[in-house]
Amino acid sequence: MQQTDLFLPELYFIEHFAHAFPGALMPQQFQPLIWQEQQITPLVPLQADLLDHFTPEQLSSAVKFQPIFDEEPGVQVILELPNTSQRWTRNYVLKVENAFEGVPVLEVYPNIRCADWQEYYGFYFDAALGKDTFQVEFPNSLETSRFKDQAGGSYQTVRMDEFPTAIQCQNLDGMPVGLILLQQPREIRLHKQWTVGVDLGDAFTNVYIQKKPSVEEPLPLKPLHLQITDSSTDTRFPTLVEYFIPENFLPSEKPLPIRNILTTSGASGLSRHTRPILDGRIYIPNPGRFDLRSGSIYTNIRVGGDRPSTELFLKQLALQISAIAVSNEVKQIQWSFSYPTTASKVERDVYLRLWQEIIQDLQSKAGIEHSCPENSSSDRFRSGNFAFAQYFADADDERYDLIYSTCLKIETSLSEVSIWEDNKLIHQCNLQFAERNLLFQFLEQNPHFLERQFGVNGSEWKGLPRDVFNAKLETLLDWESEEWLRRKRPTLIYTPEVQGLIQLMAIGFAGLYYYVGLLLRVLHESGQYQRQELTPVYLGGKGSRVLHWLDYTGRFSRDSEINRLLSRMLNRGAAFREMTEPTRLSQHPGDEVACGLVLNSTELRKPIQRVKNVILLGETCELNGQTMSWNTCIDPNENIESLRVSKVEQFSRFLTDFHAALEELQIEGILPLQPNRPSWKFSDSDFLWHEICHTTNHQIQNQLAKDHPNPWRLEPVFILVLKGMLGYLGQQWAEHHRAH
Repeated sequence: MQQTDLFLPELYFIEHFAHAFPGALMPQQFQPLIWQEQQITPLVPLQADLLDHFTPEQLSSAVKFQPIFDEEPGVQVILELPNTSQRWTRNYVLKVENAFEGVPVLEVYPNIRCADWQEYYGFYFDAALGKDTFQVEFPNSLETSRFKDQAGGSYQTVRMDEFPTAIQCQNLDGMPVGLILLQQPREIRLHKQWTVGVDLGDAFTNVYIQKKPSVEEPLPLKPLHLQITDSSTDTRFPTLVEYFIPENFLPSEKPLPIRNILTTSGASGLSRHTRPILDGRIYIPNPGRFDLRSGSIYTNIRVGGDRPSTELFLKQLALQISAIAVSNEVKQIQWSFSYPTTASKVERDVYLRLWQEIIQDLQSKAGIEHSCPENSSSDRFRSGNFAFAQYFADADDERYDLIYSTCLKIETSLSEVSIWEDNKLIHQCNLQFAERNLLFQFLEQNPHFLERQFGVNGSEWKGLPRDVFNAKLETLLDWESEEWLRRKRPTLIYTPEVQGLIQLMAIGFAGLYYYVGLLLRVLHESGQYQRQELTPVYLGGKGSRVLHWLDYTGRFSRDSEINRLLSRMLNRGAAFREMTEPTRLSQHPGDEVACGLVLNSTELRKPIQRVKNVILLGETCELNGQTMSWNTCIDPNENIESLRVSKVEQFSRFLTDFHAALEELQIEGILPLQPNRPSWKFSDSDFLWHEICHTTNHQIQNQLAKDHPNPWRLEPVFILVLKGMLGYLGQQWAEHHRAH
């Protein structure tokens, strides 16, 4: 064997780096290698063909570096190949033209190995160093995607069916400059089983696992990257978020649920056939830097949403779940999925079929066994309401009975109500009244509040489209609200701006509970709900966390003033005998559905016929030219040509009951709207009622015009009036405090 068959003609190295390759197998150095009075990291100057005959471990053990102290500093490379008695050496001079100033971002995912796992991805970014770093070729790549950004940075993403043994480094001319021998992951023996529950919501996705009966927990999102180079953290982290797989899901204390956002940065866009990682990736936003207005951002990821982006999102999600499972020695995954109660049968069937196709494809290359629900009637394919109730019945931190209860799930834009009796669902409905109505709209009307309380740059928030504003706000509050509630909320009890905000939020929550009370009354009068008793309310969902804002300590509890107030509002709406049923706030807001998917201790009975999503109007109105009483129940999908509110009798009773409760319960943390007003009875001459009706009807007309010619999904009129009032009062609050 000739020396030229073994060694490269030149030795290339990384200057000013003693350990430039944390993910590599580095040959032995008898002494530190020094160039210009600083340590260096050499690339291994061997021909790549040697990897056809020897493992990375064998080659790294066979190579040794010995510094040469001569007129020009140099390195002697010693090669003693296994199973041979020969010893080869080659002396190299350390030349300035062979020195690289920095290292690229270089990664392999996932850093696991087991029998039959055949899905690996490599990533390279030259950090815009150009000729001052090296280029790479991944061995045995099946698919490769390359592009350059506007700053001239070079990117490369590849898919492989084997974990790479080494990285072949090149210069800009494509000439080999050395090898990086990679640390190989240990072989994992698979023997465990997981049940995995995936809740794809309208805005967020959550994943829970059950390792063994009665032991459920969030999916452990541990990083599985092999970080090959010691690239700058300031470069590496944002680059992985934008163009590869994030190493850390943020915020790190509670990374789940993740936002339903996909980025196609660096790709040519979505097509009918989508490839995870190469064509698009799950995007983890940071409150400091992300813009939903970018053309590479997709957010319509939901059941019944955009097919290509939803498919790509779920493919990567399934891949990462499987990789994490393998790293935990899992041999078999039993999948469970939720679907929204509003989904049609067609949407449910299409969604389940999509998962079946993804799992079938993953089965052939993931090295583990997958069990997917076979059809839409499977117990492992459940509505969000069922999984939500299952959580409260079976989760260790809850364990409440469903003998008679109301489950209320508040998300970003939708609240779901389900009423249970004797472990059987008797009614469910969805309200387009949630976190955005209870908090976000007020902060959108008065962004100065965010400047004063959270220190944001107000100019970056003004004029944003509503969906962009809400997404930025959700991300900000995910990061900052808990600390604000703990440290600042108790000090702001008597601050007029905060008092005004709390007043608006309290009216919103109280109105929601009052409407549920009206619903209980109508269900009882129609014989669907047998007990003439108030139900406890099991409250959860990601949006339920805003309830903490209404307690002046910053922490909602069983003894909170707002808890007593909400119980009274529920009772007044239901018109049952006087009793108190406190709200039980979930211990894990936003996790309930995903967790409920992996629980099944309590048998929840399904009704003989599917419970339809009908809504109670809750207020007298003129619907399609016909007068409707407040207690009318109607299909929300009914064709709506006209809707008008002229009197708000139930809503005026609600406001009267709300202010009476503030006085009777001696609520100190929530101010009345007008302290000296004895009655809130509706009157045509009352300016406030005139404005509320006008605002409500204006919003209805806008919605009807916006949705034409598509049918408008009818909302409860009581909730429409509540939204109209909060919109009007919120604008007054914002205008009053904008100048202060």
